[in-house]
Amino acid sequence: MPKEDKQALINFTKRFFEIPNDGGVEKWILQSVARKWKEHKFELKSKYFKADKTREEIEKSIPIGFFPNQWNAMVHYWFSEKSKHLSERGKAARTYYKTPHTAGSKSFARVRHDFEMTQKKTPGRIEFFSLTHKRKDGNFINKEAQELAEKAISLIEEQAATVENHSDYDIEDVVFASVFKEDKYGRVRGYGLGVTPTQLSGALQPKRRASQFEVDRLQHQMENMHSLYEAKIESMKEDYERKSIAMKMDYDEKLNSVTKAYEERLNDVTNEHERRLNGVTKDMEEFRTSMELFQKLFSQRGSWVILLH
Repeated sequence: MPKEDKQALINFTKRFFEIPNDGGVEKWILQSVARKWKEHKFELKSKYFKADKTREEIEKSIPIGFFPNQWNAMVHYWFSEKSKHLSERGKAARTYYKTPHTAGSKSFARVRHDFEMTQKKTPGRIEFFSLTHKRKDGNFINKEAQELAEKAISLIEEQAATVENHSDYDIEDVVFASVFKEDKYGRVRGYGLGVTPTQLSGALQPKRRASQFEVDRLQHQMENMHSLYEAKIESMKEDYERKSIAMKMDYDEKLNSVTKAYEERLNDVTNEHERRLNGVTKDMEEFRTSMELFQKLFSQRGSWVILLH
């Protein structure tokens, strides 16, 4: 759209509303008009662009508020290959959109404002996602939205337990970026039309915040690993000492057992030797006694022979 036409739209809007001279507000006006025009074209195409109608029939059905040349240009675009390609791509992209919000025609800015007025606080991004994706009965719009919210809450609890010196909003912003992916350029999820990261406080700049958060998380993780390492080393030392004592006790026990067995065997051998020695000594004593008896008998026999002669 030419710059002159954009300025004309802004001036026309200012005729009905008191708008501050702020470039951000004027940008929001243009974005709002662009969105409404896009939605209007979608409604027109849904109503007039039918598969059972020819191009000529559609061109004749000129809606109120259109000049014939404007309407013909739009119909010509609908039948172009570019439009068909973008339409198919849009349908395919729409299949990946699993979590429609439940705010209806009420803008996120109004939903956020009403929440702040009633709850007296600013909702976190996960909290606002849950708020805008639940029905009036308090249940989520579908299973996918519930699983995303539960996953985010679980990660928040996990990060809060491991990372110190960070507010709940810090952690929630980083978890939101990891679960729902980072915001696209020039927009912030959950804040409605026109809001950009730079317009908010530093708390909602997820890339920078996520980097610092990740550094702190890794530092905390390294400290935990160091503590676990030290504890593991101490445990290994204690285990080594216990095993060394146990091995020494087992060695002493086996040594005592072998020494005892050796001493018992030595005693057995000594006793057996003494028994045999005693037996030989006894045999020699008996032999000597026999020899003495023989000599005595022999001496007596010699005396008998002399007497006989």
